[in-house]
Amino acid sequence: MTNRTEQETIINWNEAEPIISIYTASPKTKRKCLKLGFRLIKTDRLANSHEECSWWFEVPKRCVSFRREARVLSDDARAALRARMRKINRKSAEIIDDSEQELDIEGVQPETVASSAEITLGVCLPHTPSLLLIG
Repeated sequence: MTNRTEQETIINWNEAEPIISIYTASPKTKRKCLKLGFRLIKTDRLANSHEECSWWFEVPKRCVSFRREARVLSDDARAALRARMRKINRKSAEIIDDSEQELDIEGVQPETVASSAEITLGVCLPHTPSLLLIG
């Protein structure tokens, strides 16, 4: 077994190839790669031993992305965002309530609805079903 400073991971990502090569000597990273379904292409073993010491993987570029760290918000900032979203949700609910009051579909014949693409059911906001008219 290698020591912790030798348990490195090297990612080879170049523009010429559609795949990424990953070399790792870290058992933890190896388990993650296997769990994600990355293709194991080579295993290295320690000299005079059957113990695996490093692994080579290939993965399509489309399977790897860069992400920002999650924002850490203070309690005050979180409360301000919560209040802002409540205000936005209230305005959206008022708009939907107004449009539902103006909409009267009781006179529409079922066969007309089935034969045309003018009426579509959808959801605009969570827990706010709406009827969208297209046309």
